Amino acid sequence: MSIELGQLTDESHPFLSPLATALQVDDILPRIRYSPLDGVDVASLSNSERHVLLDLMQERLFEPTTTTLELATRLFRMIRRGYLSRDPRQLSIRKETMALAACSGKKLSELPSSSAYAQCIRVSGETGTGKSYEIKNALRLLPQCIVHSENKAAGWSHQVQLVWLYVPMSHDGTLGGLLLNILCAIDEAVGTSYSTQPSLIRLSNEKLAVHVGIILRIHAVGVLVIDEIQQRNFSGKAHGGLAALFFLRLLNF
Repeated sequence: MSIELGQLTDESHPFLSPLATALQVDDILPRIRYSPLDGVDVASLSNSERHVLLDLMQERLFEPTTTTLELATRLFRMIRRGYLSRDPRQLSIRKETMALAACSGKKLSELPSSSAYAQCIRVSGETGTGKSYEIKNALRLLPQCIVHSENKAAGWSHQVQLVWLYVPMSHDGTLGGLLLNILCAIDEAVGTSYSTQPSLIRLSNEKLAVHVGIILRIHAVGVLVIDEIQQRNFSGKAHGGLAALFFLRLLNF
């Protein structure tokens, strides 16, 4: 089988080129490992300094396991594959983005079907086993936001790319709360004000969900991590069904 070098290096891909080094997994073990003790002469520290170091050890020490490395590798591969299928230099991809933007004001159930879909990973386990901590440590190896200048091949004069977005499930477990959390996370990362725009926050959950999908597409989000999703978030005939529909359609944005 013949594979072009460009498919492996992503040197010219507008979204992947700035991430070429960060998404490498060959050296992920030393990169993801973190210890406040590295490079510190503990014997020369005063008692107060040792107390500070001890606090740092409790808060930041991270020694990756085999599971950690496997999760980070799959996460990075998923981001890369997602961007490969959304190359903005392709006219068909730009048309898809424009068609989705034209769906503003529609409900989730009114969106046209799409043959394309994103990759998805579910990380499950008992509470307190470090699932969130492991994902956050993998994400910290990547820049969250990349500002692009004019790129005629990609069809933009300015683009703000969101490589990753980490969002907690809303405290009340509702779809509306989750959508607001997503908008707040985007605002914090990019400096926008989506979460305070009256034209958005006054929408019904069905229409707001479409707007959130459009915003995620416009900012070329590489991976959206939603923390603490529970089975109860999908309970109830009306609200549970809408939440399930949102997550299914989210893979098409």
